[in-house]
Amino acid sequence: RPTNHRVYGEAMAILAGDGLLTEAFRLLAEEVDSDAGTIIRLVSGLTRAAGSRGMVGGQAIDILYQGNDDKVDAALLETLHRRKTGAMITGALLAGIELGGGGEELRHRLKRFGDAIGLAFQVADDILDETGDQNKLGKDVGSDREAGKLTFVSLYGIDQSRKHLAELHRVARQTLEPLGERGEPLKALADYIVTRDR
Repeated sequence: RPTNHRVYGEAMAILAGDGLLTEAFRLLAEEVDSDAGTIIRLVSGLTRAAGSRGMVGGQAIDILYQGNDDKVDAALLETLHRRKTGAMITGALLAGIELGGGGEELRHRLKRFGDAIGLAFQVADDILDETGDQNKLGKDVGSDREAGKLTFVSLYGIDQSRKHLAELHRVARQTLEPLGERGEPLKALADYIVTRDR
């Protein structure tokens, strides 16, 4: 389907995002069946993942450097992507640990997994922007390049980006090995992220 801003305009798309973000905090406060301390930790984790230290901060970097590829290096690009989708994926994983009562070793392992698949999601997205099917993507192929956005493809090219994606996939799956069968759903998520077509 076409993206929200294409259907309803940018202003309404921004308001929809604002509304959904604040709705997340309402849901945590009113719908989570847990003690107050856990709910506060969940709110704190979501704030980190979604706010200036996470998704919003990453998006700000993205906007500031659009059209300035000559000022971008690998470290900045990885920071940008880890703070966008990566922060939200990792935040969701850590919220699960908080609610499920997992220990520090599992928290560390799932954070590493989240970092890897969050970055993999963005690398895959950059590759799809150049090679995907426009009808499935819901946007024009090459639109990120035309908008001057920072991408792994613009920095490394398609082939190197695919190699990086494969390595992130390997790290993500390897991180879950000690979990045995409990890690299988997350391995399936990692597989989906690197093979998706939209």
